[in-house]
Amino acid sequence: MIGYLFISISLMTSTAMIGLTTYTSIVERATEIGILKTLGAANNDITKTFMFELISVGLMSSMIAGILSIILIPILNTLLYDLLSIKNILKTQYIFLLIFGVISILFIVLVGLIPVLIHNKKQAIENIKFKL
Repeated sequence: MIGYLFISISLMTSTAMIGLTTYTSIVERATEIGILKTLGAANNDITKTFMFELISVGLMSSMIAGILSIILIPILNTLLYDLLSIKNILKTQYIFLLIFGVISILFIVLVGLIPVLIHNKKQAIENIKFKL
């Protein structure tokens, strides 16, 4: 039970960090969004571009976390057995890795889309003149 609490806290922390990074990236690219709008790009096209970026980042981070968990848990179990003489303290349940991976991707996309939608509502000239 404590493991799921730890996973939930780290999921929220990583989601917040990726959301802040994405927000900073979008704020820095506000001029780019304004230029794309000036050239005739629809709001839907701009949203799709950032959505693809967010899904890619979320998928890669979830895959790396899952692979590291699968690799490190047996190693940590061996080390903990040597220290505490208790077998299999850490257990891998693949369904929960998959569920938390999907939840992580959804959170990253939701948190990342908020600044995109804010900049999509602005006029092209406002995005071009926008400074941090």
